[in-house]
Amino acid sequence: MPTNSPERIRVVVVEDHQQFRDFLRTELVKDTRFREVFTFRSGEEFLSHFSDEDLPDLFFLDIHLPHIGGLDLLKIIKSKKPDAKIIILSNIDSDEKIFEMIKFGALGYIYKMDAGNLRSMYDVVLAGGAFFSPTVALRIATSLHKVQVETENPSIIMTDREKQILDLVIECKKDSQIADILKISHSTVRFHIKNICAKLEAKTKLEITKKAKERGFA
Repeated sequence: MPTNSPERIRVVVVEDHQQFRDFLRTELVKDTRFREVFTFRSGEEFLSHFSDEDLPDLFFLDIHLPHIGGLDLLKIIKSKKPDAKIIILSNIDSDEKIFEMIKFGALGYIYKMDAGNLRSMYDVVLAGGAFFSPTVALRIATSLHKVQVETENPSIIMTDREKQILDLVIECKKDSQIADILKISHSTVRFHIKNICAKLEAKTKLEITKKAKERGFA
């Protein structure tokens, strides 16, 4: 029988704060699709209660738990039951933690302050999707955009001399002025400007200035 049939859905909450744990249980038992709702204060309590072959279907995990942390518990659950649906409920506001949880199989990351609309959130997960608090979703989108930008615009490394010359080009200095200021030959100035053009994929000094500003060099 499919695990999303009402009589088959069993739910686990692992949360060390009793008040929030009780709140979750009160909300979850209202859902008639859930046959059983189990609550535990630690990962050890949960793991000692179930055999590997009898793990429930839907999990709500805190991150900061005594002894076995939320991330390690998530990994254990997914290794024993790969199709388990796991939602993280936490106040931890860390990109590293958020992405670790997603990487290892969490289908939701919800700030505890947003748990008032809990049912609408886990409904998305039960329907085969994923749900994240709006702020978390924004951070994920921002991070992916950053990765895309860095992929399309890989970091450019300029030598100290190139940086000096670039600054002067941006100030609209002529080659002869740059040579005088830095006390180098005109040919050396032209050599460095050629390298700068290649690194910035620019053909003119105007393009050098424009692309340098886009890349944060000015």
